[in-house]
Amino acid sequence: MCKVSVIVRTFDRKLLLARAIQSIIEQTYKDWEIVVVNNGGDGRQVDEVAASFKEHLGRIKTFHIPYARNMEFATNVGLKNSSGEIIALLDDDDTWDRTFLEKCVDRLRNPEVFGVVCRTMLVYESIEGHSIRIIRKTPFNPKLKSVRLYRLARCNLFTTNAFVYKRKALESVGEYREDLQVLGDWEFNIRFARKYRISVIEETLANYHKRTNPSNIPSMANTSMADHIKADRFIRTEYLKKGFRGDAPLLIGMLIYGFGWVNRAVLLLKKILKSG
Repeated sequence: MCKVSVIVRTFDRKLLLARAIQSIIEQTYKDWEIVVVNNGGDGRQVDEVAASFKEHLGRIKTFHIPYARNMEFATNVGLKNSSGEIIALLDDDDTWDRTFLEKCVDRLRNPEVFGVVCRTMLVYESIEGHSIRIIRKTPFNPKLKSVRLYRLARCNLFTTNAFVYKRKALESVGEYREDLQVLGDWEFNIRFARKYRISVIEETLANYHKRTNPSNIPSMANTSMADHIKADRFIRTEYLKKGFRGDAPLLIGMLIYGFGWVNRAVLLLKKILKSG
């Protein structure tokens, strides 16, 4: 058995946080610890949620950041305060299938595999009072069979909560970029794929939840598309500059940057066809 450190980033989402922790506790794989990182939210609420799982108190740790920082700052706080040989991230609004950790850890027993991902279900839901209503579900990446660097250069192929990896990979990959407001996971995945093989479990074991009524409670909203577009362009331009400076392979920099323009062209074409 290998201990899995599950890092849960949270911010004023008491209802969702309780669901995420419950999803971990219900895993068929039992050698885990939960590291909850409160990113500038109400610490009292976070501690109350953790304390409500009385039978597991010794396995749930909470850490409080005084004021909100970029999400990967919270990720790195979790990494520094965890001890498992295997790392998994589960944001406070997401969930897993009960067999997720068991199947991922089993795949990581292969000494040549340092990371593993599964397919993801996109779950649309709404917050109604003190309850969550599931509206519909749709596959996020049903055709995912392999993770290759050239495919990651175009877009992120998997969600944060679908990726599990060995801690020792961080020695060469490095930690998460704290200067990125969003898409820090995609940038990390690119660095990871440059160093290590990422195996794919062709099963849908992770659930990525999106709220359809975020205006009711602002803290329940998912990250904004505008922030994603801005970060996407920044990362692609940066990789191109690194390539020309010799800080990274030029081919990779050109590939990542070039796919940015390809994506924009595809979006523009779709808009034209839709309007016509």
